[in-house]
Amino acid sequence: MNKAMRVIAYTTNGDFMQNNKSNGNKIKTGILTFIQLLPVLFSMLLLAAHFLRADIIPLVILFLLLPIGLFIRKTVIARIFQIILILGSIEWIRTTFLLVAIREQEGQPWTKLVVILASVAFFTFASLFVFFLKNLKTRYGLNKSR
Repeated sequence: MNKAMRVIAYTTNGDFMQNNKSNGNKIKTGILTFIQLLPVLFSMLLLAAHFLRADIIPLVILFLLLPIGLFIRKTVIARIFQIILILGSIEWIRTTFLLVAIREQEGQPWTKLVVILASVAFFTFASLFVFFLKNLKTRYGLNKSR
């Protein structure tokens, strides 16, 4: 059997096609996972920018490096990120109250500030719910019963 015949036999056998489908599903799942994690990544980036503005460089570095942890497929990682997102929303709310007090003291308007920061706080909080999506529950082992 010549080389061309072996290639044809290999592809008609189904092994090659099976491997190809498996790789395609892995790529699709990877893209889906990335898209589903975008709110978490964006929240981490927003928190890094917040701490950069406050000139707290260690926290900037922490929030820029934290997303690397999302590559670890452990339940504890998902829970840690959920806690961080809750704490991040609390930080946004704390900052909102602080800035409103400063604005009121200076006699400046603060309505837009509240709308924007409340939206950021809500987005950060809502980001923790991505871990309840089927794909991410499977990835981080959150669908196992205790």
